[in-house]
Amino acid sequence: MFIFTACGSPATKSNSSKKLNEIDTQKNENKDENISENKIVWVLPEEFIKITKLQDNTVYLNQQLKKDGYNFSVAFKGVSGTGNNYYKDVMKEMKNNTADIASLGLDAKEERVKPSVKLIKSGVFLDLNNYLKSAEGKKLHSAFHDKIWDTVKINGEICAIPSQTSQDGTAFAAFNKKIFGKNIAFDGSSIQELNDILNKVKLPKGTNGILWQLAFRDICEQLGYVYENGVVTDIKTGVVSCPFETPKIVNCLRLLHKWHQEKKIVALDVDEKSKSMISSMKFAIWMGYTRDEVFERVRDNMKIVQLPYLFFTRTSGSTGVNKISKKKSEALQLLSLLYTDSKYANLLIHGKKGKTYQLKNGYVYDMEGNVKSEYAETFITGIYDYIYPWEEEEFPRNRAKEKRSLLGTPAMQKSTLMGFVPDLTGFDDKMIKLYEVTSKYEEIWQKKDFDSALADAVKACNASESKKVEKELNSQISKWRSK
Repeated sequence: MFIFTACGSPATKSNSSKKLNEIDTQKNENKDENISENKIVWVLPEEFIKITKLQDNTVYLNQQLKKDGYNFSVAFKGVSGTGNNYYKDVMKEMKNNTADIASLGLDAKEERVKPSVKLIKSGVFLDLNNYLKSAEGKKLHSAFHDKIWDTVKINGEICAIPSQTSQDGTAFAAFNKKIFGKNIAFDGSSIQELNDILNKVKLPKGTNGILWQLAFRDICEQLGYVYENGVVTDIKTGVVSCPFETPKIVNCLRLLHKWHQEKKIVALDVDEKSKSMISSMKFAIWMGYTRDEVFERVRDNMKIVQLPYLFFTRTSGSTGVNKISKKKSEALQLLSLLYTDSKYANLLIHGKKGKTYQLKNGYVYDMEGNVKSEYAETFITGIYDYIYPWEEEEFPRNRAKEKRSLLGTPAMQKSTLMGFVPDLTGFDDKMIKLYEVTSKYEEIWQKKDFDSALADAVKACNASESKKVEKELNSQISKWRSK
């Protein structure tokens, strides 16, 4: 177990005057008078402290906090980073009151224990409902859409701050205006309609019919299903089923296969060839989700229709405050600053401008001019919306505003399952194996013989005890809905 304080590593002795000057500078930066001794301890998986610059960047953040009149600083503490070990170590820190804030961890599909839900259900984290309604808490509350807060609500309580790295409502159908004009009679509710729309126009030579970027999970979401752990759940009825035995999904896959056979559709990869196709507008329809710099460049040439999207309970990557901490108020104030104010968010994620990074055309680079992508820092802290973007990233301009504009729209589907979290005790191994099977068949629409591939998928799912998993989950949902 390691405790990382704001003071950083001690300077080493050197006979070089240059190094002595660097050491003196570092000492001056780390003087106690520049950093509050009232430290808020924040627990993270140890591996993320090792692979990120979060430890180093607390120096710059803490100095700025002190300068701005805040009487607290932050220090990171690393504990075991996976599954049940992470759960046990965080619980120990919370119960012993040796930490004030904790990341609830990143749930991995291959892990048998998903620490985030288990930690929330443990009752060691502060229920934020009252705080978010208070005058002080309204700023933090406003950093997320109400539906985003609902994603971390379990048993009516909000015991975690959601991660800002999630992107909702991004999927779209983009129509080339040169081919279709501005008025397109498509609302996104039925992919089948694209077939009729495409058949009404003659494509210019060298133009692809449909560029398809959506993944299998996206397909399920458009149709009103959550695809998790190898099964799909109907968000309206709550019924769990095998994706390859669910009529709506099978019919959609069959349509994609038809287009594939007729060479009307091209599956996109995130590569230079795909970017070139988009940039040159060599398509009639683009079914995608990446809203990056390439998207921005051709945006005005497309009629964009938002595709149906949904919300479901997701707690991975969220952050909680220790219920028994004596520094709850300071911890909440710190988190509010980091989730709502770019000045503090950038100090923790990117460091100090001119020392650890530089800006060019609004993008962040390291001091050598290399792209400075801080994925690990953002995923484990959940801090994302107000930091500077890096190249090839989605929402490169005014990210918080752009993300918010996609929420609460007519394309949003209502789910009756918000707040439901399955208890995987006793059959988590089956779900892990089942997902490994279904993931192999997610692109069966690209196979030459679709019916044969579909039959193989169903057979493989049944061999992986899909029916037992479905029965157990359906039973759990039925009991949950009856409460």
